Amino acid sequence: MSTIDSTIDTATEPTGEQITTAEPTTESLPAVDSTTDTPDDPVISFLVGDINSDGKVNGIDSAVLQRYLSGWDGFFVKLKNIKAADIDGEGNINGADTAILMRYASGWEQYKSFIRFIEVSGFDSQKFLKGKKLYIGGDSIMRGYGSNGYAIGEYLRDKYGMTITNGALSGATLSTLYKKSICNQMNVLEKDYDVIIFDGGINDISKDYPLGELSIGFDNDFNTKDTIGALEAICQHLTNSYPNAKKLFIITHEMTTNSFQTNTKQIEFMNELIPVLKKWEIPYINMIDSGLKAYNKEANEKYFYNADRLHPNAEGYRTFYFKRVEKALIYGIDDSDAANLLN
Repeated sequence: MSTIDSTIDTATEPTGEQITTAEPTTESLPAVDSTTDTPDDPVISFLVGDINSDGKVNGIDSAVLQRYLSGWDGFFVKLKNIKAADIDGEGNINGADTAILMRYASGWEQYKSFIRFIEVSGFDSQKFLKGKKLYIGGDSIMRGYGSNGYAIGEYLRDKYGMTITNGALSGATLSTLYKKSICNQMNVLEKDYDVIIFDGGINDISKDYPLGELSIGFDNDFNTKDTIGALEAICQHLTNSYPNAKKLFIITHEMTTNSFQTNTKQIEFMNELIPVLKKWEIPYINMIDSGLKAYNKEANEKYFYNADRLHPNAEGYRTFYFKRVEKALIYGIDDSDAANLLN
């Protein structure tokens, strides 16, 4: 099987966390230079009324929407598809939408026409993410090593006026065998974050750290020296300490070999992390199927920093990462949907 270079994340990272804020804006923003545009608002097809993104519209959706509008704790995260909550299509989410949804769920014939599949874009997602507190964890991909420190978190900060804490470190592993461990990053979080995005695992592969096995229970003392044990410990901490936060794990794009061949080892390794995420119900996007990879010399030079096959440059992040992360956060779509709905 092919391997990943052991030098993947050798850059010296800034010490400590960086906390920044920005006013929300709808203008195009530079990722690295003034010629770089942000992607358009995502376009997606979905079922109106399916607020919790389970493929059905019923009383559960009605209850979630009522409690979200009433300000109940925990219903920000349960409202997985904010766009599906605009039942009447007026561009706002209010009591009128709740009334329609309640009557549909109760079987009123005249309200069945509101529940339909639609394709939309340009919804006021500012209302959903504006001013939220965002934590970014992980390695150099989340740090933006290849794009002057402008990556997913910074894009969301600038577009939605979020407050961002970027604790990602170049070279970080999930396993605690290395001093820069994502497990240690995540397990010391104390602030009240609304959104938590992280990645990990790619450096565990390059260091040949033990993968480990998925545990059976949820209250275990996990072996954090193993990659799977460390990821379980992170999921346990986030589930218990941040039940109301939106969470998203990013499976890193494929990093091809020196000869631009498929990285079988990375694909097999990352596939072993998916059962962990499903067990703990942590949403994820699998960037291995995104198309971002150095499949030849031209793609390597276009999308990767110094043509290193590893770290996306501004074009790589903008073309492949930004839209997909937005879709997952705003619309609550699962990973298979995200792969099918890319524009």
